[in-house]
Amino acid sequence: MEQYCCGGVKNLFDRHQRGRPLELSRLNRLVHQDFMQHRLDMMVVDCPGCELVYDHMGVPVLHITELLALAMGADPRETVYIQGHMTSLSPPLRRIGLL
Repeated sequence: MEQYCCGGVKNLFDRHQRGRPLELSRLNRLVHQDFMQHRLDMMVVDCPGCELVYDHMGVPVLHITELLALAMGADPRETVYIQGHMTSLSPPLRRIGLL
């Protein structure tokens, strides 16, 4: 999944403007399908747009800076503010002992 792109934040905003926020683009459907098929716990991205789109799609996602902060011992709720995500990060973070 390393080469996947979210298809752009514009796609997300277009869906909302058309009144169909849950209608995914073809690329978004493929990414979501692969994520679920491979039973991944969380996705890490380096693009804030991808983070927004995947989070909106129900995929647990961290921006690389959030992952680095967690790796350096930052508090998940106070510093990283994981509760600000639309999709809960608690289950995967509990599995690896960060919560």
